[in-house]
Amino acid sequence: ELMLEPLPKLTQAFIETLVNHAKQVPIVLILDTYEKASPDVDRWLRELLLQSKDLKNSKVCLLIAGRFQLFKKSEWKDLAREATIVKDTALKVFEKEQIKSYLEKIGVSNKRDIEKLNKITKGLPFYLDLIRKEQEDGEPINFSEEISERLFKDLYEKQKRLLQLAACCRWFDKPLLQSLVVSQDLDFATGVDESVDCFEWLKGYDLTEFVDKSNYRYCLKDVARDVIRQSLCGKESTKFRELHSQLQKYFEGLANKEVLPDLYESEKYENEDWCEYTAEAIYHAFFNLRYKECKLYFLNYFFASRFFDQISIVISPFTAILAEAEVSENNLLHLENQKFLEDLKRLIPLGWLIMTSPPIPKRKVKVNDAVLPKALVETIENGIEKCFDQIDSLSDGVAKCTALMIKVWRCRSTQRLDVLKQAEQQASLLENKINPNAHSNVFYEVANSYISLEKYEEAIASFDKALQIKPDLYYAWNNRGGALVNLVRYEEAI
Repeated sequence: ELMLEPLPKLTQAFIETLVNHAKQVPIVLILDTYEKASPDVDRWLRELLLQSKDLKNSKVCLLIAGRFQLFKKSEWKDLAREATIVKDTALKVFEKEQIKSYLEKIGVSNKRDIEKLNKITKGLPFYLDLIRKEQEDGEPINFSEEISERLFKDLYEKQKRLLQLAACCRWFDKPLLQSLVVSQDLDFATGVDESVDCFEWLKGYDLTEFVDKSNYRYCLKDVARDVIRQSLCGKESTKFRELHSQLQKYFEGLANKEVLPDLYESEKYENEDWCEYTAEAIYHAFFNLRYKECKLYFLNYFFASRFFDQISIVISPFTAILAEAEVSENNLLHLENQKFLEDLKRLIPLGWLIMTSPPIPKRKVKVNDAVLPKALVETIENGIEKCFDQIDSLSDGVAKCTALMIKVWRCRSTQRLDVLKQAEQQASLLENKINPNAHSNVFYEVANSYISLEKYEEAIASFDKALQIKPDLYYAWNNRGGALVNLVRYEEAI
């Protein structure tokens, strides 16, 4: 039973352990920076943990902190009512009176000084904390100094450049950093410090932290990374985007090393490392110089991952960008990419579940027993249509075939046959791109779509293509017989 259903079984065991401990002393579970939670964690929380009746009657509380709230009233009203164990609060900046109070406590009492610092720090606790440290060190406050300059204080120019390189990375290890450093004509061994190389120096920097100890990956702390990126993009926009272009190519190179050139695409999507590196490449594509290509770059992976059922490859970079800032406020993105991500914001992952159904804006839609409001469904439908607008520009192959097969049931009835014929044409191009079983199934699906449109001759032709690839595809034989019955060709059907 555990092998068949590990997650529900392990979650129940976890809940039982919590409840037993909570009989002795109340328990608080804390989820920090929840905006970074993967879709799998989010789904587990909503569908398994918070549905437990045992937890609701226990002394267990779940505290969730971050930029995003778990339950937005407009989207998860029913689930929010049930989740009585959750204390859900979004992190906010200090208000004017709170800034004044904080500054007075650390020794800043002059009204003009408080007003200036209010504008400089914008109420962000991280900035205010830097002011506190300056006060404790006995340094005079520089009221014209930007936050990025405060972070760079006492650093050499080359050390500042190294921090800018690191800030463009979601994470870095030694090979990645070395690749970036060499490309910027910095000496990796002694460029920023004669005693240690660039990687070792950055590891020991105050604002650097571990991301993954097992793989020796590091990153700059969120706020510092954001400040440095904002500063770099504002002052040297071209350099900022060139670095992301370089990072995209770097991760594409790593992904290509993970798989042999003649592998089926399905085998690539089954390789965890290939998926991870490709997801990183997608992330950097949204910030690079070639913003016009980004939309198609993303959609090709979006529809292909739909076919191979590997949604994480597009959810991972998408979630990472949303975790950094609201799309509409993320000025690191080109305006075109801002608009594109805003259109897709609700499509991933919720749209995944309704994309293969006809448009449904007029009736209630349920996702895991939670009713999605009409406004949200309409937003998802709009995102799906935006994707379909780009189909003609997609690369021939898996992505385009998948997109067309989905579109068949979402376009006008007068267009369906034409769209289906385009999908069949794309299916013919998939030989040697996907394994024979998958290729046979594509033609099988095309044939079934023809039957739904009462185009039985075309259906039989597609079943024949499926059976030519896989002669023992028994359900194709069965449905082929059904198509012949509809043509009153009973002997052939038998």
